Amino acid sequence: MSGGLQQDIQRALAFAADQRFHEAFGALTDIDASYMKSWETELCRARVFKAFSQFCLESAVNNGAPLPEIYDEILAQNVDLLDEFQDGGAKRRERAYGQEDVQFQFALSSWKAGFTGNALTALKRAISLLASTEKANGRLSKYLDLPLPMVRAWSKSSEGDELRHPLQQELCFGFNLLLGRYADAVQAFINSKAEDAERSFPVRFKQSIEELELDWIGILAEAEKAIEAKGAVHELAWWMMQVLSKSGEADIVKSFFEKHRDFLMANKMPDFIGERLLADVGLTELISSASKRLDSQLSDALRAQDWDTVVELFDAPERRHFAQQAAAIASELSVPTYVPTSERNTVAIVGRDRPHGTVVVFAGLADGGEFRFSLLDAFFAKLGLTAIYLYDAKRAVYCLGIDELGNGLEETLKGLRKIIDEIHPDKPVYTFGNSAGGFAAVLYAHGLKADATISFSPPVTLNPEEGEERFGDRRARLTARRLARNVDFSRFDLKTLMPQMKDTYQLVVYGPGDDCMDHLHSADYQPFENADVRWVDGVSTHNTLGALAMRESLIDVFGAVFKPPLADEEALVAHRA
Repeated sequence: MSGGLQQDIQRALAFAADQRFHEAFGALTDIDASYMKSWETELCRARVFKAFSQFCLESAVNNGAPLPEIYDEILAQNVDLLDEFQDGGAKRRERAYGQEDVQFQFALSSWKAGFTGNALTALKRAISLLASTEKANGRLSKYLDLPLPMVRAWSKSSEGDELRHPLQQELCFGFNLLLGRYADAVQAFINSKAEDAERSFPVRFKQSIEELELDWIGILAEAEKAIEAKGAVHELAWWMMQVLSKSGEADIVKSFFEKHRDFLMANKMPDFIGERLLADVGLTELISSASKRLDSQLSDALRAQDWDTVVELFDAPERRHFAQQAAAIASELSVPTYVPTSERNTVAIVGRDRPHGTVVVFAGLADGGEFRFSLLDAFFAKLGLTAIYLYDAKRAVYCLGIDELGNGLEETLKGLRKIIDEIHPDKPVYTFGNSAGGFAAVLYAHGLKADATISFSPPVTLNPEEGEERFGDRRARLTARRLARNVDFSRFDLKTLMPQMKDTYQLVVYGPGDDCMDHLHSADYQPFENADVRWVDGVSTHNTLGALAMRESLIDVFGAVFKPPLADEEALVAHRA
């Protein structure tokens, strides 16, 4: 960060800390005019707005004044900021992002403080501002983290409100899914297509919805009713089929496709369709055309060790930073790159000749979470670690084991231990995971007697009642229900297992620094003596690993935990040579 930008950012943050918000917003305007947008400038903006939101909430609590009135009063004192909001064109849309986020933060803070009326008013304002924005991909996901009672209260209070903008209807789609009102959700999806039938559903919001672990079969059934009524659900039907295909429900997907083949094939298939779904529905002849999509393009670039192309394939800033770091390391090492050979692989062992030890890596429920194993492997190659990559095709957070390794959890642990002992019988064993894979990394560390674990945004419990009551977390309800039929949750209580870890075990948890469900989960690891919880400041999203890649060197982060014993240094140097 340049000295000038750093000084200007500190100036804006100092104004905000002193509650001099007119000057703080003025400083933000100066930063926008003088520097290109970057994660540093956006983080500064987020912190100023957060301070502003907290100031307004405290004023409401201390003075008993309605929150929206205080908000309007403070904005009225910031004439320059209001003028910018009144401008037309791109500048107004850009500023609407910030104002929408302020209202959202007001709503959430007010609800937690017990100001129900204020919370719902602010939430309605935030949602109304979505109509003033354009490319708001990524801005809808945070709404899915709202407490369910708050969503239910908003739904009841907003009956009759006109929400015509596609983004508003897409949000209604997500809210209705949370509430289990699948027919209403499908109608909201259809409404979002009313103005532009070719409009694609926001990618990041789509990914966030997939993490909710909903009753996908039930949603597909409601989409089927809409098909019969000639509704605009072509994209939705393919989307639900894609999710079910990933979940191993090939029979349901095939039956649905055969019944509605003419409807599904009448229009261009969505770009997100993967090879597994095409194989499930018998469209193997189309797999060759699908090979030019992202996964196959990435595989081709990896095989050719074309690192410039690898990096260019990632558009989102956090993913691109991750890819840039991985590509730099892989290019430096000039070692064979791990390229997955099949979507269906559940176990892959890479770098058997790496001298330093073993790391067991767990994918999240979203087929790899926020990182790709092929890129992640560059970091483990640099550290001289043999990597065992696992994917849970049962989508049971690895609690039912991996069939390729053994029948059930205990047999899977024995199978893993056998592989590790064959490759590195006397070397350190580490585990690594993201999201649900982060939970599994801690769970399996106990069974493998691992030396250390790095876990990003892991849940602390799989019990659905505890997750919803303590954290307002409903993201894995179906997974939990599937598990409840087969396992005893007490066996997977990390609060019980953590004290049983060996004395030298080290757990490092990275969680979002801002208040959100993932922050609450991560904080639950803090009481354990062998756990080190580290916050990624200014982050409230699930992708903590990506956010960290934008701020720190991941090889330094990983290497500080997965550190080679001094006796292995010569072998490691020789291996890299």
